[in-house]
Amino acid sequence: MEDLLATQISAFVSDQGKRLRHATSLQADLFRKDKIRLDTPKQANETLSTMLILLNHMRDVAVDFFYYTYPEGLFFGYKYDDDGLKMWTQVNLTIYTWKCTPDGTPLFPPISGNEDVGNRTIASPGNNNTLQNDIGGTTGANLDYSNDTAQSHTDVFIWDKALYKTTYDIGVNPVTKQKVVFGNDWTMEFVSKQLTQIMAQVPYPTFCAIIEISTGHVVSTSTANLTYLSSDALNILAYDEIESPFLKDFASYLDQEYKASSKQGKLKNLQNRLDTEFAKSTDNLYVNRPLFNEVWKAEMKTLDFDGEKLLFVLYLNMDAVESKISRMSTQTGFILLGIIIGFIVLGTLFSLTISRQLGLVSKQIGLLMQLKFSEVLDKQSGIKGRSFVYELAGLQESFHEMAPSASSTGFYKPRPTSAAPDNVVRP
Repeated sequence: MEDLLATQISAFVSDQGKRLRHATSLQADLFRKDKIRLDTPKQANETLSTMLILLNHMRDVAVDFFYYTYPEGLFFGYKYDDDGLKMWTQVNLTIYTWKCTPDGTPLFPPISGNEDVGNRTIASPGNNNTLQNDIGGTTGANLDYSNDTAQSHTDVFIWDKALYKTTYDIGVNPVTKQKVVFGNDWTMEFVSKQLTQIMAQVPYPTFCAIIEISTGHVVSTSTANLTYLSSDALNILAYDEIESPFLKDFASYLDQEYKASSKQGKLKNLQNRLDTEFAKSTDNLYVNRPLFNEVWKAEMKTLDFDGEKLLFVLYLNMDAVESKISRMSTQTGFILLGIIIGFIVLGTLFSLTISRQLGLVSKQIGLLMQLKFSEVLDKQSGIKGRSFVYELAGLQESFHEMAPSASSTGFYKPRPTSAAPDNVVRP
């Protein structure tokens, strides 16, 4: 059961990474081939319309499509959330969010404006996206802007009080020479919904989490409404700071088994063990953990997301599994016992019936041997009733047809017992 879940979720994460990368690269390729431009307002609007078309075709994997200019770092794009379609635009260091019609037309006024001036440094970039994603920047993307085809992805980060993990792709238009960075987001809410749907198929109590090894941040879990941010929504909580008994137990396991001075170091030591002792895709690490006065089995393995290793942790209630297996085994045993008893009873009844019918045929044969034709022909006698077994019924019918012929021909006459044979010479 655990292996099936781990395989399904591993395939989901890997597929998500590939499809997000494909979506990002598709936008950049269109720009590199001069299919879309941004050098005039009209062309910029046409580019946004094209991006919306792409987003609508990839809603199963992407929640937004966007780009930002280089070096200004101005941000534009579309996103979908529970309230429908939204548009992002940016003026200086203020990012505006607009509610849109289905065709992407923004509705005035904007529903929010997020200004963050920072101090124009990599350490405090504010809403300058170029600085945010620069080498050593706050998002962990470490984009090399000197490489016109560079690709990257971020660590989990906070934006507008939500968690994101973003893929980026640099594109340069061959005609205008303008450099633009395209991207789309893997929102933690989107991933959690997917994990919840997968785990809902499991008939046993379970919990799973995806953890970013490089930071110790939780990418997603199968538990709804967990808080991943600090009370002021400025910091992301590490795996041991989130109020979840499973993550607390996982933190305790790391403290016991993988000594290191930092949380990232412990996760890295666990990753090294998984990559060496459990290098095969079919090998996973299993550990029994006591939780809620029950035995839970924790499974750990690494997942690949766009070339980055993430840690997957799955907890399965073994007591519940064994209890259900025991109940199913008992039920199956009773069912099999009932089937066996049923076959025995039916077999006994059938054998008794066949024996009685064979006895009937045997008696009729005896009557024929004693030349008691009238009794064989007596249809009313209980012992001459027709057998319901086809073959025996056919044999009985033959006896009934033979008896009248034998009785009418008189070919056999019994000889007196006192008479001597003709060929015996008397003295």
